[in-house]
Amino acid sequence: MKKILFILFFSLPYWLHAQFVVGTQGMTIKAYATVSIDSLILSPASDITLTNNQLTRSNVNQPIGTGSTINHVYTFSSPITYSGNIGFRYDDAEMAGNTESALELAYSATNAGSVWITTTGSMLNTTGNTIVQNVNNVTISRITATSNNPLPVTLIDFTANKDEKQQAALLHWNVANELNFERYNVERSTDGKIFTQIGDVKAIAKSEYHFTDYHPETGVNYYRLQLLNTDGNYSYSPIRTLLFGKEDTQLNVYPNPVKDESVTIHTTDKTLNGKSGCVTDIAGKIILSFKLTGEKTLLNASNWLPGSYLIRLENGMTFKMVKQ
Repeated sequence: MKKILFILFFSLPYWLHAQFVVGTQGMTIKAYATVSIDSLILSPASDITLTNNQLTRSNVNQPIGTGSTINHVYTFSSPITYSGNIGFRYDDAEMAGNTESALELAYSATNAGSVWITTTGSMLNTTGNTIVQNVNNVTISRITATSNNPLPVTLIDFTANKDEKQQAALLHWNVANELNFERYNVERSTDGKIFTQIGDVKAIAKSEYHFTDYHPETGVNYYRLQLLNTDGNYSYSPIRTLLFGKEDTQLNVYPNPVKDESVTIHTTDKTLNGKSGCVTDIAGKIILSFKLTGEKTLLNASNWLPGSYLIRLENGMTFKMVKQ
């Protein structure tokens, strides 16, 4: 059974009015605003305008890999390009054989078919039944969650280290349960949003793989792996960053995890001075807004509840924090 949640512009609920700017071109969700539409949570990193679109929710699970999604699937009638926090609240009765503690957000660029992208490191609150993921410049037509690995491989770890002598990026990853798997596509970005494939490594039933980027870009380089199966299903690794050619430009956030002390954002990049940022919880709610001031900016974390948070800067950089 499908339920039509809203038709853009024509049936905007009054209680959403404060979160949206409605005009003849559709609806605009402002950057860092948090919108909840029948349990779907949207908190974009930049303004997003939606036009001529319809969102439905189905309680019928979908096949994914050798398993299925949970019984909670959203579908946009027209795909959206999205950056920021996205997720939803689910019910315990919707697991459909999935393990709640192992849920990951999954999305698809089309509104039909069995090809899904399963994320890693989703922020999961099993007490509040909330799952949220931070994504960058992805195309979303359907969104759900699953604990079933859609790929016949398990990524154990993925690291990126700098070869100072050769000024190269050394990428290393360990895997397990690799069976009938195609390859690992290596992707790089300079802004953490738009990624370009720079190489690939064929899967040959090993547990350890390497790739060297001998020509990194000047500045921050973002690396990720696209894990590609023979049937077209794929997922992405966590993103790793390395800095080349600007040794005087650094940005660190510490301590992590944090207890009751302040969080320090340290940077020697003078271009970041005065830039805005915010701290959000896993549901996308803004806990704190701030501006970077000089080399060190202190954020008071004493009143944060235990859990996971995101520190987001207006240039797109995002840091995951844990409050103990």
